[in-house]
Amino acid sequence: MDNLEDPLAEVADTELIQIANNQGFEGSGACSRGIVMAFLVGEGVTRPKMDPVHHVRLLIHEFILAHYETVRGQLSCDTDCATCPEGMVASCWSKNKSIVD
Repeated sequence: MDNLEDPLAEVADTELIQIANNQGFEGSGACSRGIVMAFLVGEGVTRPKMDPVHHVRLLIHEFILAHYETVRGQLSCDTDCATCPEGMVASCWSKNKSIVD
């Protein structure tokens, strides 16, 4: 690792969110890197209240849970919708909306 000032500089945003979630953050891909970092360094920051794709995340995840045996061979993700970046959630929804609805 080349960056000694910020050892997490090379860690992907989704990995940071997963680390923070393991510490009680309850964040999603809608959270900015700054907010997640502030939480991780103990600044008492909580995640923003608004996740523009929260409802879609829930719909997709509930569908996966209900039909896992049928769809598991077709899945190209880890099915952790809560930490999935907004863009990927939107893409998943646009591809699968007719099936999930």
